[in-house]
Amino acid sequence: MTPAGRSGDGLVHVGRIDAPGLALGKVAIGGSLGALDAGSLTKLAVGGDLDGDGLRIGGKLGKVVIGGNLTGRDAAHPATINALDAIGGVIVKGSVSDALILAGYDAALHPQNADAGIGTIHCFRRLDGELRGGGRGGFDARRVRAE
Repeated sequence: MTPAGRSGDGLVHVGRIDAPGLALGKVAIGGSLGALDAGSLTKLAVGGDLDGDGLRIGGKLGKVVIGGNLTGRDAAHPATINALDAIGGVIVKGSVSDALILAGYDAALHPQNADAGIGTIHCFRRLDGELRGGGRGGFDARRVRAE
């Protein structure tokens, strides 16, 4: 946000949303987001970057739209989009680097749900991350597009 008479981009930059075990509907953030922890999430729209720990969802994750980049601190500390159940799809309008997108994995990043799948992943710029889905409904490389 920009206080009156001051400079800035006018956007809120959220460090963390902590709602473990809670079912969230649609969440929209105009600025950037560091992390979100919830029981389930219908849709997430982030206007800026997702650039911290990422998303940890204990159930189903709907569509995720990131207006900026999906970026971790480095390869040892990736930004993670992680859901124990399916992920509806991910659109990143910027680049993806030092990141994991995981469906069917628990909070400790251990595979738990072989039926969890990932919808289409669309990255508008560079894609440099790791994608993993569960078994039968799992990850299909044909559904990843980078422009």
